[in-house]
Amino acid sequence: MMFWLQVLRFRPNTLTVTPPSGWTLINRQDNANTTANSLATYWHAAGASEGASYTFTFGGTSTGSAGGIATFLARIILLQLMYQAVQLPARLSSRLSMLQALPLLLATQC
Repeated sequence: MMFWLQVLRFRPNTLTVTPPSGWTLINRQDNANTTANSLATYWHAAGASEGASYTFTFGGTSTGSAGGIATFLARIILLQLMYQAVQLPARLSSRLSMLQALPLLLATQC
């Protein structure tokens, strides 16, 4: 199974992000420093038929944004989710059903 990761960096950090249908937020970090920016990471399980493009919509006026989509195998995304679970223990319970659904294979890539 293939997964896609979308990483968005944007400012200001008060913007809301609406992902396309089927995309799930992994983590969002808001930085309240002088540039007041945010970093948001989403995932999507690639199906047999995918659209030609995906649109992530900002609620508010962006003063700068960048992003990119990367394709990964299931076990690499598993490592990312495990890393997030260790970094953010409060979110562990929301990740358990997703982690249990993926094969428990560890990749050497980090």
